[in-house]
Amino acid sequence: MTNQELQEQINTLSQQQLALAKAVNQLGTLSSNGGTPLEVDPHSESSEDIISALQDFTTRSRNYKSYARTRGRWLFRFLTSPAALDSMRAATAKGLPAVAGIAESVVQLSVRGGNELTAVDRQFIGSIVRYRMEAIGYRKAEKKGPIPFQPFTQGQLYQQIAN
Repeated sequence: MTNQELQEQINTLSQQQLALAKAVNQLGTLSSNGGTPLEVDPHSESSEDIISALQDFTTRSRNYKSYARTRGRWLFRFLTSPAALDSMRAATAKGLPAVAGIAESVVQLSVRGGNELTAVDRQFIGSIVRYRMEAIGYRKAEKKGPIPFQPFTQGQLYQQIAN
């Protein structure tokens, strides 16, 4: 498979992620104006999953506890979606960094929200990606790889842990 074919597949997945993100946004959940904790519908099963994932993530990544609940809440919600995880897994299967599967969607969502991704945002994204990939049986590989979408330049490669 050529790099162009890989990029086309990643773009297709990114478009699917954007459709999901638009649906989430319509529910009023994607906002990066910071300040207030993550607000979710307590009666929604997926909201309970997100709350549980947020608690688990912030226990493991204490440096991002406040950030995940305020400025980074839209990133956390998006990156913990099944579509985002599928895209991370697909990029990994193609030998790309897991972040490559979600990079374009994250940038587009950020621009649509009127924000530019900062270095802290990108580090936060990497931390969430690692959390998600490890949760489904992957571990960090020894090296990083290029990400074909700016402002990302490189990302962690992952290997599936043998059962």
